[in-house]
Amino acid sequence: MSLTKIVILVIITASSYYSQPKKFHDNLNHHYDKTSGFGTSLPCNLNAHCDVFTPFNYLIPAIFKIENYGTGYLINNLLNDGRLLGITKLHDFPGDLDPGDTTTLTFIFNYEFPDCNNQTLEPPGITITTLVKILASDDRSDRVLFEMQTPAGGFPANINFQLLGWDINPDIDADDTLFMFGHPSGDVKKGAVLTVIYVGNGVTFANISQGALEYGISGSPVINVSGRIIGDIGGGELNGCGNDPEATAIINNIAEEWDDILPFLDPNSTGQNICNAKTVPLPVELISFSGSIYGNKIELVWKTATEVRNLGFDIERNDEFKTGWTKIGFVQGHGTSSSPYSYSFTDIPDKANKYYYRLKQTDINGQFSFSSQIEVSQATPSNFSLEQNYPNPFNPTTEIDYSIPAKCFVSINVYDILGRHITSLINEVKEPGIYNYVFNAGRLNSGTYFYKMQAGSFIQTNKMVLIK
Repeated sequence: MSLTKIVILVIITASSYYSQPKKFHDNLNHHYDKTSGFGTSLPCNLNAHCDVFTPFNYLIPAIFKIENYGTGYLINNLLNDGRLLGITKLHDFPGDLDPGDTTTLTFIFNYEFPDCNNQTLEPPGITITTLVKILASDDRSDRVLFEMQTPAGGFPANINFQLLGWDINPDIDADDTLFMFGHPSGDVKKGAVLTVIYVGNGVTFANISQGALEYGISGSPVINVSGRIIGDIGGGELNGCGNDPEATAIINNIAEEWDDILPFLDPNSTGQNICNAKTVPLPVELISFSGSIYGNKIELVWKTATEVRNLGFDIERNDEFKTGWTKIGFVQGHGTSSSPYSYSFTDIPDKANKYYYRLKQTDINGQFSFSSQIEVSQATPSNFSLEQNYPNPFNPTTEIDYSIPAKCFVSINVYDILGRHITSLINEVKEPGIYNYVFNAGRLNSGTYFYKMQAGSFIQTNKMVLIK
């Protein structure tokens, strides 16, 4: 058979395949004796942090799960205004929804495993349940664009959102390399390397050259070597994996049905074909929050590393019976700053008791988030103590409780597994009391660390494990 005939045969076959209804469950075909079940992993699976994906590690947080079964991703717009616009497959949404409709969904972010071991035990991730508004949807591409609203309790304090950039007219040819991220079979976040075999008519066909294609990857973003999304997975064929995985992915190009999502990704109709990725940090990076007792007073102290449009902090208190949170004060923020700032607030409760405190940080646009709560007890302890941090393992914040029966100088330092000093948490004279310290290890690498407390003749060291 001549080369011309072979090329014609490939194009006819691809066109026929693409002409099927573009529903994930119709198009993603599996040979069940060669694929994994739910919660397990094929031997050719690659975790998202394998070396081959290193250039795209900064983009991985943009990809999320929807209620444990659908993959989606956050996408930037040409205004670069940080709106949380998400794309997934229409069949991942409950019910029959049209543009303008709203629904409540649960999203899970940051469920990737920190290295390349083929893990199936999923990290807890960050769960956000909130209202979403449908902006555009199309049955042909099975794609839906929506906007994620701020949840009632604010966004968690330990998440920064990553928005993918896009390229609606990428220069892609046969044999070019693409990259895909998703969560096959409910595992940790996985990746795959794709080799293009055909491009045209709003669709790209590619062979899986490394990794796997399994259930759960519907809606997974496909990224080019420039780090921009060119489309999302709409289906495929898997015959197992190994040296010859014989897997083919169907990619719905981002340009397919572009008119439906154009008003939201290019609101000013600039006609640009390219948009770059964007990181959207929450307004404040809180690195510590603790409470101390001085007689009948409770002093709350917290510190920020950076601030963006920070209006300030509401201080909220709850009693030992947890009857409800009450605002007891407000401390003005520093607007936008890349320098660290320290804050304090003094509370004088009516009686000695156990109390809980949290901070509600609000930016100038009304977006807000809550800190972790801390516990402060006004009862004087009888002994020195250093409690095991909780949670442990943690990512990236954990709480450390310690007790001081008499006024003395206290130091708590963090060391790595080789005994090298990493940071000082406490290094000052403390009044008698029970203290709670929130440690943010966001700037440390995953690993085992030790925290050591010295107060007078009291010395104790505990181990903690950071997993990102």
